[in-house]
Amino acid sequence: AALSSLALLAFFSHGETFQSKRYGDNIRKGCDFLIELANAPNIEYAGKGFGHAILTYALAEGFAVTGSLSLRNALENRMKYILSHQNAFGSFAMNYDNSPQPPPTQEQLNGHPLFREIMVGEPACDLSLLGWHIQALTAAKNAGINMENLDKSLTMALEAIVKIAEKAPLRTHVESAVHALQRLADAELMEQEMADERILKLEKMKFKP
Repeated sequence: AALSSLALLAFFSHGETFQSKRYGDNIRKGCDFLIELANAPNIEYAGKGFGHAILTYALAEGFAVTGSLSLRNALENRMKYILSHQNAFGSFAMNYDNSPQPPPTQEQLNGHPLFREIMVGEPACDLSLLGWHIQALTAAKNAGINMENLDKSLTMALEAIVKIAEKAPLRTHVESAVHALQRLADAELMEQEMADERILKLEKMKFKP
């Protein structure tokens, strides 16, 4: 699912549609395959959730450039699943498993920086997986999809990045959080002044090694 979706995203970003002289047939066949994937049983677990998020992203971009109602229907079904399986923290866990996280051991904290991202008692948050879901949510919104709780879900997802940066201020986390806050402001989901204040606070934090 992920590889086919990424390949089509390259064509969509180049402006290719069903009417393209050179690649029109490729786009049509590819979109038909995306729709087939979207309707496949347990597609949500493709790549532990990564494939599903990237598929949804590709469906959104495909609908944006083609206007295909078949793509829109498939997209809306995938979006319903994503919106209903976002966890309370605002993020997404692999295989959409929203079980609360136990406290990491000191050995785990010392051994891998990812354990610093754990919010005890909250569902797991995979930053990479979260990023792909934000891409899918944003692409759907930009394509004109207007679903209940979409803005709320996108806000929660972007806020999750900020909360992780505040908990574990690694340089990459803080950079991602600053970008997330600016996206909230650009999408008019947060006042620019508030975003600027929080960005300034993040940039003043001492980075952990």
